[in-house]
Amino acid sequence: MDPLLGFTGGKDTLQQVKLRFPTLDSAIQYAERQGLRYRVWPAESEANPATRVDAAA
Repeated sequence: MDPLLGFTGGKDTLQQVKLRFPTLDSAIQYAERQGLRYRVWPAESEANPATRVDAAA
């Protein structure tokens, strides 16, 4: 943890950056436009109906 800035840096930015999309389709379209591989998981609970998409370069 950097005491001045309050965060820890790293080489793997995919572990540091979280993107949010309004729909599953928009997330998939973004990943495909960027040439990213992605996986889709079903929603974890009824309270959270969103579907999780993880992308990796």
